[in-house]
Amino acid sequence: MKSALIILFLVVLGVAARLAFVAIPNFAPVASLALFAGYVLSDQKWALAVPFCVMAITDQFLGGYQGLLMATVYIALAAPVFWGKWASTRWSIQGSSPVKTIGNVVRLVSCVSASSVVFFVSTNFVTWCVTPWYEKTLPGFWLCFARGLEFFRYTLAGDIVFAFALFGTYATVMIAVAAVAPTTPQVREAR
Repeated sequence: MKSALIILFLVVLGVAARLAFVAIPNFAPVASLALFAGYVLSDQKWALAVPFCVMAITDQFLGGYQGLLMATVYIALAAPVFWGKWASTRWSIQGSSPVKTIGNVVRLVSCVSASSVVFFVSTNFVTWCVTPWYEKTLPGFWLCFARGLEFFRYTLAGDIVFAFALFGTYATVMIAVAAVAPTTPQVREAR
């Protein structure tokens, strides 16, 4: 039940944010939501539902595109689920010291940057392969990637902003919950 509520919340948040920021190309929450879902949900198949549902719902409003390119976009946006799962076994937000917090920020930026780069490389490669926009030559390949750089900056910015918003909010809530949680009194055994 708890996982279903988390998934529902993340999907609703993702749909609203993707539609709200549609005017900024590639500034979207989907990869960050996938990373976060992989981090907080114990079952990867449910974590994968988050980016797929967000994309499937919002594509109904925004429209689709070439099939292989669309599949590549979906897969590239789902990949961060696995990095989130990996991160959940390597670092914890709860009870972190300042030194660990710095390490966690570095790890988060690394995961977010990796997801942005994977998305950029995979989608631009498939764009070059399957669309008529670029010649199937080495200069056409480089032109495709050069033109994609304009979008990459928005991808990276969106991924970083949304990841810090998600993980920062989560860390703040976890710290607040731990601060107000009743402590269990220690009971001494009678001798």
